[in-house]
Amino acid sequence: MSVHSLDGKAGKKALPAQRVEITPEVFDSILSRVADGAMLDKLCEEPDMPSRSGVFAFMRRRPEDRARMEEAVDARADWRAGKIHALALEVEKGKLDPQSARIAIEAHRYLASKEAPRRYGDKSALEITGKDGKDFVPEAKALSEIEAGQRIAFLLGRALVLKQQPMAALTEAADAASTEAR
Repeated sequence: MSVHSLDGKAGKKALPAQRVEITPEVFDSILSRVADGAMLDKLCEEPDMPSRSGVFAFMRRRPEDRARMEEAVDARADWRAGKIHALALEVEKGKLDPQSARIAIEAHRYLASKEAPRRYGDKSALEITGKDGKDFVPEAKALSEIEAGQRIAFLLGRALVLKQQPMAALTEAADAASTEAR
């Protein structure tokens, strides 16, 4: 049976991959190659490598190895930054067409931004702190029942005073304040 690839060429249908047991040594090899720029799906297509789903199952069973894979992907983002630099140097030397380099650089930049968004992503975060590194907005402290009652009484008293004042007096005060501001 033949199948057609994206380029339109006919080829043989791929045979199911042999199941390769994932040992710590095999996983270490995968991590090393991912950190050096390899993509997991391409690695898992190789005959001596486990399936992609097997790698994910292995990481689900071993959370510490999931963290190690995240570190390898982070290192791959750094590898991409080095690759971008190397491509730029090739353009400067006249060995690479600038348009081709631009496309490759943009692809590496995009992937690096997904692999290590804090360092290579487009979003930036701004953290605002108050004086001497303290919180900008202080935390509200819990009020005792007496303090809460006092505040409620104060606010109700203010509302009663405002209700008793004629509206005209309030309007006059507002008008006077606005003419003074001019």
